[in-house]
Amino acid sequence: MNPVLLRWLTSPWAVLGGLSAGAVLGILVPAAGAALAPFGELYLSLMQMCVLPIIVTAISTSIARLLISDSANALPRLALLFIAGMALTALLSLTVAVVVEPGIGLAINQKVFLAQEMLRQEAQSAGGPQPSLWLLVQMIVPTNIVRAAAEGHTLALLLFSLLLGLGLGKLGNEQGGQAIGVLDAFYNALVKVMGWIQVGLPFGLLALMANHAAQGGSDMFIALGRLIATIYALVIGMIMVLTLVISARTGIRPLTVLAKVREPLFTAFGTASSIASLPTALRAVELKLGLGRQAAQMVLPLGVSLYPLGNVLHVVISSVFVLQLYGLPIGIDAALLVMVGGILVACAMTGAPGIASMTLLAVLLSPFGVPVEVAIVLLIALEPVLDPPLTLLNVYGNIAAAAILGGKRTGLIATPAA
Repeated sequence: MNPVLLRWLTSPWAVLGGLSAGAVLGILVPAAGAALAPFGELYLSLMQMCVLPIIVTAISTSIARLLISDSANALPRLALLFIAGMALTALLSLTVAVVVEPGIGLAINQKVFLAQEMLRQEAQSAGGPQPSLWLLVQMIVPTNIVRAAAEGHTLALLLFSLLLGLGLGKLGNEQGGQAIGVLDAFYNALVKVMGWIQVGLPFGLLALMANHAAQGGSDMFIALGRLIATIYALVIGMIMVLTLVISARTGIRPLTVLAKVREPLFTAFGTASSIASLPTALRAVELKLGLGRQAAQMVLPLGVSLYPLGNVLHVVISSVFVLQLYGLPIGIDAALLVMVGGILVACAMTGAPGIASMTLLAVLLSPFGVPVEVAIVLLIALEPVLDPPLTLLNVYGNIAAAAILGGKRTGLIATPAA
């Protein structure tokens, strides 16, 4: 391929151009945007093809390397960081939702629209799995890891990768080091393949964004305008705070930070997939932010499922919205349940495909006696509108976590890039 053309196709401006063109096409010609959906889904599948093996190799090698180097104390610190970050996000989201009250004051025609959506989604979801905690356990502990990988259950892959990394770390320097070298070779090869796939990113994002814009009808914007505006405003505010955190940890100016991580952020917004954004995020953290491979490989793959700040924000605000919609009071007990349950559901949603993620949100709302249909309509009808910014927040939150643990200024994982 012509080097000039290759450089242009892999530039952030080409990615932004693909996103913009897709949004315009989907809004102006919805039929054309919907027609491009299969091509967008095909490209997304192509991107995800190598990502699950990348998750396994990155997590396993990073944990094994930590154990061999007697630096395993970083794991509890990482867990503490994840818990604290999600707790703060849940508290902030709850506070904003209670103050703004997105579920209060809907007009009659808007409530009628929501009721119609609930009935339609109830009919479509008939026969789906019932909400239960056992469903979550089955996602985490698979009977067949190959089947779990084929079905995209990232929580199951995380558990397998953690156990494999612990086992490799306990083998010692000789055997463990050889195994880490082999897995590192697979990781490097997969990242190179992903680099080839990234050449078509502008066209893939155009198709995906056109489909998203075509699905986002004006009726849903009107009916849930305050909820959408609340989530978007909070996402923007959190991005600003996370940018300052990354800047403080790396010594890079805030605007420069955004410039260095724009590729994974554009990819996250366009694909609405944290997994598809992982290769570009790994490259940005390791090379552009200079945080080193150890911090990148340890934090980012784990954070895909265990540190989804965007999901936490979505679940907490949506839960408060539903409670306000039904006029239910939100006291201390209800607030704690929404925050704690919201964090657990948010983590589970990252590994739950399709209807399963909806039933998990229904688990959180069931103690309040709220109909399951409301949870379903919030997840399905709002998906084209809310998924892009929430996924962007998920990815950016993971990058900020890597900066906190591996930053040049007293980083907890201060190893040079391999």
